[in-house]
Amino acid sequence: MALTPADIQRNAHGENFAGLLEPQALVITPPGEVVVDTIDNNPRTLHFFLRDSVLREVAEDIFDLGKVKFHYKASFGATDPILSQLMRATKQMLLEGLYQDWRSEYLARAISSHILQRHCVLDGKESPHADVRLSESQLRKVDEYMRSHLERPFTFGELAAYVGLSRTVLFQRFTRTLHLTPHQYRQNLRVAQAKELIKNGEMTLSEIASACGFSDQTHMNRTFRQQLGVTPGQYRRDIE
Repeated sequence: MALTPADIQRNAHGENFAGLLEPQALVITPPGEVVVDTIDNNPRTLHFFLRDSVLREVAEDIFDLGKVKFHYKASFGATDPILSQLMRATKQMLLEGLYQDWRSEYLARAISSHILQRHCVLDGKESPHADVRLSESQLRKVDEYMRSHLERPFTFGELAAYVGLSRTVLFQRFTRTLHLTPHQYRQNLRVAQAKELIKNGEMTLSEIASACGFSDQTHMNRTFRQQLGVTPGQYRRDIE
């Protein structure tokens, strides 16, 4: 995925592709395909490598495709806002270095699910664009569980079991319903709770960070600034 404009020429199977790719544009290369890329500028790009075993596990779980042959559709300069968002979330996870096992597990499966629907061919036919979302009761369960577990780590499998769905199906329906990854939603809940505790005025910022499940006050400061444009300390001064 291009993060800055990328002037790329690609040769694949004797066919040439070329163009200036805008930020968020995607280039998808199927497994085993030999390509030659020539890059004429110095762009920032994000490379995401997906194991075939993960894709096949998700295919069997969601679509019951364990015995169905499928393959990627090659793309050059594709636009896919959901896939771009999931890739950016993966990049942020790696930068933060927090809860990587939990987050990498659901992100890999969420990306696999989306790729199967949008960028794969099944037995020579385009894959169905399933549009099943979380029901209101399932969404309430997700919100209830996350709010009651903000201060401690939990696995995505535990959340999926509470909601009554497989991990992969929950990944898929969650992002489709809320247009957020589970981690982003959880961070939103943490910031909302932190704001309420700051308004209450009875706890230090360090205590609030711990109560809301942030790894430390620095983590809370960074998340606050990303979402609100101010630090918790600035937010406290603004409302006093």
